[in-house]
Amino acid sequence: MSGFSQENVEAIFAQAGESMAAISDSLNQCFDTSYRIELGESGMWSPEELDDTFRGPGLAVLFRIGDEAMLGLIPEGLPLPDWYTSRESRSLHDCRRCRWNGP
Repeated sequence: MSGFSQENVEAIFAQAGESMAAISDSLNQCFDTSYRIELGESGMWSPEELDDTFRGPGLAVLFRIGDEAMLGLIPEGLPLPDWYTSRESRSLHDCRRCRWNGP
């Protein structure tokens, strides 16, 4: 995979669909929630289409392939746990980053 294209995004969607239960369990554990995640439809969009929900506080998750990247936005209204705004939880952030980056 050399970068993000519609074809690559479709491949990512296919792989994510196969791992949806594990992804859901991981996010629920990380964010101390009990949500079910469903895969929607993929497609290209422009920043002008961004819903107001994503224009406020929240988390940004970076997915990188080579020199290109894709950004996932998680709005504060999810709701997110208290640790995401706490300066004292810096080591917790580092721990989660290491766990999600893999070996």
